[in-house]
Amino acid sequence: MGSMLALFDGSPSSLKAVEKARTLLKDDDMLIVLSVIPTAHIEAMEDVDLGDEITPIVKALEDLILQYTNESINANGIVRYGDVLSEIVQVVEENDCELIAIGAEPNTRLAKFQVGDLPALICKKLSIPVLLVR
Repeated sequence: MGSMLALFDGSPSSLKAVEKARTLLKDDDMLIVLSVIPTAHIEAMEDVDLGDEITPIVKALEDLILQYTNESINANGIVRYGDVLSEIVQVVEENDCELIAIGAEPNTRLAKFQVGDLPALICKKLSIPVLLVR
């Protein structure tokens, strides 16, 4: 297949999406696990130490990539800050991804800063398959 993108926001649903994407990998495929911290989230919480909220997501992503590396799975973790849809599109284009896996139930604390239904927005913006994992 080539490159596959899995979106990870720390929620159990996103972890299921990452695991499902991992099961679809072929020998030379690359699994890219992306976490996007929405800019609106950062701006709304300007008086709050975001480390308590963001650090666990980044740490979980690092642990996941280390686990996959130890299992000889070709995986890369990416953390981006900005508009969620724009960052997803950019990572897909930079890595020539052929599929996006996304959890059906996002992290509610981060999702409230996303405008619209993310899987539908991704489908409108990109012409690659989107796998919605429950």
